[in-house]
Amino acid sequence: MLCCRAVMLCVVLVMGGVQCQNIEDQQTPSSGVSVGSCSKTVVLDKNFDNTRFSGTWYKIGGLPTTEEISVNCTKYEYIQTATGYSVDATGVDINNSPTQQNSVLRQQESNIGRFNTKLSQIEADIAVINTDYDNYACLHSCYDIKEAFHVQQAWIISRTRQPSRDHIALCQKALFEVGVPIRLLEKVHQGSECTN
Repeated sequence: MLCCRAVMLCVVLVMGGVQCQNIEDQQTPSSGVSVGSCSKTVVLDKNFDNTRFSGTWYKIGGLPTTEEISVNCTKYEYIQTATGYSVDATGVDINNSPTQQNSVLRQQESNIGRFNTKLSQIEADIAVINTDYDNYACLHSCYDIKEAFHVQQAWIISRTRQPSRDHIALCQKALFEVGVPIRLLEKVHQGSECTN
């Protein structure tokens, strides 16, 4: 008698590791890999203001990702450059040790909040899909793997560590509209012990 097997997807990471997951669930929180391609077209504001977007942002939640070392108290400094932003990220890792990372976002077209960056050694787009610049912003990334799978990443960020529920809801709605499974979003702790 043949035994049933779960369908598995294994992604070979450039750093030498292999990451496998059951793809029957369509998407698992650990990697963001899903069956199918990035199907949602994201329409962006054509008046994106790089200067207003610059400055301090706190990560409130998003899809879990192995890209970011910081899991709590995550703070971003968006420093405007001639080609987009340099982003300094600080926070604490799963062992509660301080972390620091830097990434570069290269703007694809002036006045539009769409950027290129490296994610898992892949050139990926990150889009600011909604922001009021003063309180909240919602960021999304989706890239295809061999047309059979795609990886999504999502961030809800705020100018304060404790944003209003209304601002969080605006991001949840915007992310849902571009195909992010809202049930997989995870909160990032931003308590009083976060001093970065």
